[in-house]
Amino acid sequence: MRRLWRLICAATLAAAVLAAGASAAFARTFYVNGTSGNNANSCEASSAACKTIPAAVTKSEADPETSRIEVAAGAYEETVLIHKAEDSGLTINGAGSGPGGTQIVGPAKASEATIKTVFPATGITVSNLSVLNPSGDTQSGVACGGEVSLRNVLVTMMNAGGASGIESAMFGSLEVNGGGVVMAAGTEGDAIMARATALTVANATVTAAPGSKDVGIGDESGPLTVSNTTVDMEGATSTKFAVGGGLAPVSLNHVSITQAGEASNAPGLELFLATPGSISNVSVSMTNPKGKAAAVEQLVGNANFSHLEVGGAWQGAALAAEGGNVDLADSHLATGAGSTTSALLYGGLGEHPGLVLQRTVLQANPGAGPGALAVFGGDVTLDSSEVLGGVSGVFFEQIGKKHQLTVSASTIDAGKPGVADGAGVFGVSAVAGGASVAEAAITGSVVLERQLVEAVPPAKSTVTCQYSDIPNQLEGGVACGAGSAGNASSAVSSLFSEPVTGYQLNPSSSAVGGVPAGAISLPFGITPSASDLAGNPRTGDGVDPCFSAQDKGALELQGHLVNCPSSPPPVVQPLAKPVAGVISALTISPSAFLAAPKGATISSASSATKKKYGAKITYRDSQAATTTFTVLLPLAGRMQGKSCKKPGRSNKHGRDCTLYKPLGSFTHTDVAGANSLHFSGRLHAKKLAKGSYRLQAVAHDAAGNGAAVNKGFTIK
Repeated sequence: MRRLWRLICAATLAAAVLAAGASAAFARTFYVNGTSGNNANSCEASSAACKTIPAAVTKSEADPETSRIEVAAGAYEETVLIHKAEDSGLTINGAGSGPGGTQIVGPAKASEATIKTVFPATGITVSNLSVLNPSGDTQSGVACGGEVSLRNVLVTMMNAGGASGIESAMFGSLEVNGGGVVMAAGTEGDAIMARATALTVANATVTAAPGSKDVGIGDESGPLTVSNTTVDMEGATSTKFAVGGGLAPVSLNHVSITQAGEASNAPGLELFLATPGSISNVSVSMTNPKGKAAAVEQLVGNANFSHLEVGGAWQGAALAAEGGNVDLADSHLATGAGSTTSALLYGGLGEHPGLVLQRTVLQANPGAGPGALAVFGGDVTLDSSEVLGGVSGVFFEQIGKKHQLTVSASTIDAGKPGVADGAGVFGVSAVAGGASVAEAAITGSVVLERQLVEAVPPAKSTVTCQYSDIPNQLEGGVACGAGSAGNASSAVSSLFSEPVTGYQLNPSSSAVGGVPAGAISLPFGITPSASDLAGNPRTGDGVDPCFSAQDKGALELQGHLVNCPSSPPPVVQPLAKPVAGVISALTISPSAFLAAPKGATISSASSATKKKYGAKITYRDSQAATTTFTVLLPLAGRMQGKSCKKPGRSNKHGRDCTLYKPLGSFTHTDVAGANSLHFSGRLHAKKLAKGSYRLQAVAHDAAGNGAAVNKGFTIK
């Protein structure tokens, strides 16, 4: 399902850090005007501007402080190389990225990217301009090394070849804020790609024209953050994904993905997670009727999906997840009209809680097999959700272990919509092989079709029901008898109001108020949803808060209370939990420095000896807190299970990874807002040896909790 892709890629700096840097004062400002400029000018006035950007870059290198280059409107056919330590902190600003603005055009036979930054140059900002690689220019539009921010930069790739719009080296980080990338017909490179670096994309648009290929936005092994961004690969014949990340934290929020990929292995969103991923308000539309890949693929690791919308015209699954825990909430996953595949495929590794669905709709076609939800290993919990279509609504298969399927306050309608199908169609199929046990428990739910248990001893499978509306069934391992344990067996016409496929309960149905308070209990410490699939309260019915029973199925019928108790139970207010501080805009300046020969580990930023030893650490804390800084030494490691460990016999076949060894720590008492201190490069009264390190910052709450923020530095 998942290929470990290897590509040259693009590096990222957090938007907050660069936003803070944008307000810094510049020692000098240089000017460029392609019409009236002359490279022999001083270039320090618009009336005496340079003619080319490289000439202004060279002049700015003589300034020991950070400089700014203002580029007038017009087209500049040249390449811009920023590669010296003296270039660090440089800002190049154009007159706009649209028509009439500033455009940098790569030469037809260029040997370098149109804009290229190389470490040790770092802290580079390029803003308000466009980059055009014309036909014949086989290089990338922007190639980054060091810490780089592209703000309102639009890259257009016209050459038929494999060059990327934006890519980066392995040092530093990259922020793309505004603008984006256009891949013209015939181009085969990635639009935005990073490898082993942090990539942040916000407020951007990526577009692939018909005939273009490869990736929209990807980060192979560095932190990936994408927000308020559109990735339109509808024109692409991609053999890869539209958006993908792996082996590092992934955060996607308000992202729209359109994927046309013809190949069976071309998902819209691909995740290879070594740490938990957070995906919210993401829509994926698959537009190729021949496509067979899952729209969203997750391999290994844990992911939290909320407000995920998947649909379109293709033949694959909506979501395929393997090897980790998956939380899916407030989402709608529907397969294409011609698909015979499950809406959701899940393969668990046996760790609780497995797959958890709350207030979510899974929708497959009637003949989809083996089920609208197909599970091969692991625990599964459905809460206030609908599972529609499939040969089975839920196909739950276990081999070798004991696992549990919990169907709570949900509606399952397998086969044809709105019909209680007969032989060969099942609501829940519990299948066990080997020495495994597959247990399915249905509580407070509506299931239109009969249940199936299959097991060859010593394997065992069971289905039990309580407070549910299900077909009357007491046979084999199925204990779903109507008239006992609060169960009922109603005709579809009497159970639901018209249209039946809306699955709203009929007011006269016994399913209304049919689940007493306390009957719903979920395993593994999962909290039952307080609202139904439509967002209505589960108890109180939206009219009288003293009513504590709830309806069977995924939807609460509003305004129909029964048996309201005389007085409501007392309301116990939960104790407020301590809130950890949030670190942002962490920077170390300079990022490469000499360790002090003596002195304390930290001191006030104002008392530091200017630029001779050590570095200034600046950051923002969301509240007054104590921040612990830990110096980490990167070492060669090897994966053992889900962890990076020291190489040895037990993990000799594991993948190579980076193991970070703590060398020591120090603390700083923060104020809410901006904080700064001077770090001498010394720990335990000794200088750090020459080499590369990582500084980890954690702002603690009263209980010692807090999220870690990392920044690399080098001791010269």
